[in-house]
Amino acid sequence: MKLFFVGLALVSLSFPEIRAIDELEYEVGNSSAIVIKKGTQSLKRIGFDATDPKSDNRLNPSKGQTVWFQKSKLIQIPGYKKPFKIPGNLEITLSPLAHPNDCLKVGYGLMGHNRQYLENFSETLIYLPHSSEPFACAFQESISGAFDDLLLQLGASKTATLLMKLEKEALQKGIRRSYISVKNGKEPIEPLSLTQHDGFKLSEFLRTHGYVLTGETPHLKEPVYTQNFYKELLTSATSKQDLCDRKKCLNLQLQKWQEELKKVKASKGKRRLKTSKIHHISSMIFALEGEIKTFKNAFEWRVEPQEESPPVPLGNFGVFVRKNGIIKGGLFGTLNTKDVVIPHSDIDIFWIDSSVRGTGLGSKVMNAALSFSKSQGAHIAQLGTIDFQAPGFYEKMNFQRINTSPKILKTLKGNLVNAYTYRKEI
Repeated sequence: MKLFFVGLALVSLSFPEIRAIDELEYEVGNSSAIVIKKGTQSLKRIGFDATDPKSDNRLNPSKGQTVWFQKSKLIQIPGYKKPFKIPGNLEITLSPLAHPNDCLKVGYGLMGHNRQYLENFSETLIYLPHSSEPFACAFQESISGAFDDLLLQLGASKTATLLMKLEKEALQKGIRRSYISVKNGKEPIEPLSLTQHDGFKLSEFLRTHGYVLTGETPHLKEPVYTQNFYKELLTSATSKQDLCDRKKCLNLQLQKWQEELKKVKASKGKRRLKTSKIHHISSMIFALEGEIKTFKNAFEWRVEPQEESPPVPLGNFGVFVRKNGIIKGGLFGTLNTKDVVIPHSDIDIFWIDSSVRGTGLGSKVMNAALSFSKSQGAHIAQLGTIDFQAPGFYEKMNFQRINTSPKILKTLKGNLVNAYTYRKEI
């Protein structure tokens, strides 16, 4: 599970046309020039400083279409009465195939914002013994898991037993909160399959074992419902230190009874009484060993290295804000319109630099992304965010909150913040 939430945007305006003369076009002639063209004929060349170390971020129409700009340059072309407009020092471009470098710069901007609130932390992936795929992950004081594959392999009863073991191990490692997602927990979808029935049973198990339902929605890719549950693992009467003390106490008791057993075996006395004592002590040792085993890990916990850069999957669309050709924000999304139940668009990264925040660019970027997604056949847009990002902005843009993960992260100031999932029909 990658905790890379989107964030920070602003207000809505319409998009003006980008050209005064439709038959003219512009393209990058080389690394330091833009060429105004009519068909295959080059009419005018506009140079820029190729020695600028950030020149790779300057206007590049091959990376997408300009959907909005301010302070445009007016270029007079011989033979045309009206000047030709090209984007000036502030523009928004939409790229059906986003350039990885552009996406990285938006991702780094969002990471920089998040680090004002969160310290770097590693994720720990949790595996069953001899398994190649993790079924849960731990981060800070939280643990999150999806048990669909386990349900398919083990059924509801064994999966529930594993969950209880996982909670015990998590408590020993200082985990305080658990977040579980379950498919088909709401109602079995006809025709009823074994997996769907197991999902329903696991959902009922969670409800009766302290878990609270935080969200319940149709899955966008599969014909199932998804439920999200949350549980506080530690109460005021239980702490990590309490568990360590309990484990230490059990080991001391075990050591005491083992020494007593040696004394009884070595002692002289009536055989029947001696046998009775040995049986009693052996029973105590067996019970203690059984309880101590519950403190041993039944799972493999593998710490993942901290990510130094944001993930940038290729082949997805981007909407970017450029000021004087330099990226100052944008959005990176993924289209899911084939082989899914509901065609949709996932908004993966969204960030606006503080230097251009408050100008309405956030809404322009989001509206461009939603319009493009709709034109590609998407019916729903989905995204995630955190308290210190922009949940209020998304609600103003008519996104509907479908899930809340309470207290999922701890900030630098020690405050617990919520994470949210939003959807919007487009």
